[in-house]
Amino acid sequence: MPRFYPVFANFFKGKDVSKYLSPPYDVIDEDERKALEKKSPSNVVRLILPQSYQEVRDLFLMWIRKGIIYSYPESGYFYLEADVEDPIYGESKLKGIFGRMKVEKFGKGIFPHEKTFSGPKKDRYELMRNSGVAFSHVVGIYDGPEFDEVLKEESLSEAVEVFRFSSAGMKGKVYFLGISRKIYEAVLSSRVLIADGHHRYETFLALSRDFPHIPEFSYANFFLTSKRGGLNLHPTHRAGKTSKLDKIEKILSAKFHIEKLPGEKAMSMSLQENEFVLIVREGAYLLRYRGDFSGVPTQISDPYIMTPLKAESVCYSPFFDKLFTAVLEGKVDFALRIPEFSIERIFEQVEKGKRLPQKTTYFFPKIPSGLLMYRFF
Repeated sequence: MPRFYPVFANFFKGKDVSKYLSPPYDVIDEDERKALEKKSPSNVVRLILPQSYQEVRDLFLMWIRKGIIYSYPESGYFYLEADVEDPIYGESKLKGIFGRMKVEKFGKGIFPHEKTFSGPKKDRYELMRNSGVAFSHVVGIYDGPEFDEVLKEESLSEAVEVFRFSSAGMKGKVYFLGISRKIYEAVLSSRVLIADGHHRYETFLALSRDFPHIPEFSYANFFLTSKRGGLNLHPTHRAGKTSKLDKIEKILSAKFHIEKLPGEKAMSMSLQENEFVLIVREGAYLLRYRGDFSGVPTQISDPYIMTPLKAESVCYSPFFDKLFTAVLEGKVDFALRIPEFSIERIFEQVEKGKRLPQKTTYFFPKIPSGLLMYRFF
């Protein structure tokens, strides 16, 4: 059962904390890192992408001494409400709750949906072990009622505003709710799907195992929303290099009905869940899977397209136009457009005990690092 508790939180001080926030570490390139550091010398990017793991704790404690970071005086849940401008889907509203989730092995109410890489887990392990702080969140979707239904309007009207913020496609506020048994019970009777932060959650699992004498390591810093809470799901498209360009039709025809497409149609046409578009410099193909299909598209694309093509230097993006441009510029040999799919479809696969290929999903918006910091010791 997912046990979702109130949290003792640390925050950046100010009515608007935007200058201190950063996207999650794994979506920051070097140019953005430099821009974030220019925003403020105390931007959290210096903590999540440090020069060395050893400096992080000293820097965090120095910011506390200077009053840049402070501990909220009460334990409780914190409520986020934000307006979102999605570059693909447009305007929406995000609502959710911050708290600390008891770390459990997968399958006990908490489920992953993607496979992970070993490198990021080692990196986040060293960062959290040395700093004693979680600066970023595991983002989960639970299949219970909307939180505003759980809390009712009167409870939310009594919430205390802590700060405002804006960050990469979202602008909102964080409120202090206090302790709420209704929230705890709503989550306890539900299933939680990890939407973002698989590597971080597995890092918490490793820390709780390796340091049982530090009980706080058995809790994960969590942001939780519902299926309709405002997280938008984008498929993650693929691109890469291959030595099989001249044999694409021959290699893929066993599993797919193949149709050649004009480039403009390849970019704009609506795809069924068993259809994929493969673009190369010479043209484009519509690939329609020949078999029965009831899963998530990457369960077809990765074993039956990427693997037979022996794809190398694979890159991923929710924005297919970027990968299309990379093909035109000769940076990659092909780009593969993945059809859209639903959160419900992911839950169906998770219930069957299946774990999807790496980089299957891209949830938007990304909850900024530094929004709520959870200190272990």
